[in-house]
Amino acid sequence: MTSSVPFLRYLDLDEDADERAVRRAYAQRLKTVDQEADPAGFQALREAYETSMRWLQWRLQQQAEDHEQPEPAPAPLPAPEPEAVAAAEPIATSHDPRAIAEVLRAELAQALHERHFTKAAPVRECLQQALDDPRLIDMDARFFFEWGVTAILASGWQPGHELLFEVAVETFDWRHDRARLLSLGREGQVVDSAIVELEAFGSREAPIYNGASREQLIQRLRESERPDDQVLAVCLPAVEHMVSLYPHWLHIVTNTRNLERWREWAREAASPARRRPAAPSKPEPLGRKIALAVLFIVGLCVLLWWTAPDDKPAATVAQARSRAASEIPTGPPPKFADEGAVGSPAIYLTPPRILYPAQAKREGQQGQVIVGVLVRKNGDIGEVRVVQGSGYALLDEAAVRGMRTASFQPARIEGQNVDAWFKAPVNFRLGS
Repeated sequence: MTSSVPFLRYLDLDEDADERAVRRAYAQRLKTVDQEADPAGFQALREAYETSMRWLQWRLQQQAEDHEQPEPAPAPLPAPEPEAVAAAEPIATSHDPRAIAEVLRAELAQALHERHFTKAAPVRECLQQALDDPRLIDMDARFFFEWGVTAILASGWQPGHELLFEVAVETFDWRHDRARLLSLGREGQVVDSAIVELEAFGSREAPIYNGASREQLIQRLRESERPDDQVLAVCLPAVEHMVSLYPHWLHIVTNTRNLERWREWAREAASPARRRPAAPSKPEPLGRKIALAVLFIVGLCVLLWWTAPDDKPAATVAQARSRAASEIPTGPPPKFADEGAVGSPAIYLTPPRILYPAQAKREGQQGQVIVGVLVRKNGDIGEVRVVQGSGYALLDEAAVRGMRTASFQPARIEGQNVDAWFKAPVNFRLGS
């Protein structure tokens, strides 16, 4: 029977598979994948193999710890009275670790939904109660429950998820055990990216937007009420910029789905129907009208001469070609907009798919690459260049290649899409 775990299911294995079975399945699937023609398929197969091996190592480690610290055998209990046996509630007979973990995960999600937590302490208590449940003595059930917690967080913000994220990172020690977090599949990767973004968020200076801090804007984005027009005009660009910098973390701790509503409200506020009627303008003098007409005619004549193919000198053609070549960016990119910039910066529609080169992993290469992406006003990607390299050509090339797989909402100024540079940090860390 094929497992319901994604990385094992990809290899057509079940939870009882051992390392030999994983290697055999990987070797069989590898024969069907052309690494040059289908690099994405090969990368997905490789990720499934590596995640499966990490999961098996974690399971063996848990088994070893259980043997090292055996629990004392409980004292025999007296036989219950017949009446007590009849009155007792039926005990679930399911021994499926995934089913047990799903029950406890659903109970935790329901508690977050119904109890409207405002502090971390009661959330920590709920999570600890679930971990202390006797049904989680089974190490596979415990693994699936931890995976279920990452699934709750990766599904997007709901009330209480920001507190659960804080508590779960501390309880499971995800900051220091990233290998176990990454073994939890795609959901674990989302949470890992959120942790990295949270650390970057805390390391940056905290600007104030129209009297509101970054934390206040995050709180306001969770609310369903419509902000007033002044707040939308001043704070919407700041919120969009924060979402572009910390997409995974804000996806967990605030309602980024409200961002589209804010944009719609901002468009409504800027629509002509809501603007004050302009005061009637004074008629222009006749002399100014004549001067403008003369300038228009002269400009039209110059344009017709310039575009005439038969009369254009060869030198003019060469100059035009020279100008076109000079418009290709050759130096460093323009200055990137910071969080307080006027207008709305470019943001991700879909994040990039960054592939860690296998050769770089083998050679122990890691570091950060700062990539500049020229996002055209129609959303297309123009030039992609390395602004700050990692010191390794393999990592720099992988970062540039990966950024071309993203899609963007272009930057806007005064309601109009414009070309703009987008700065993206790409982190390569061993163990990820």
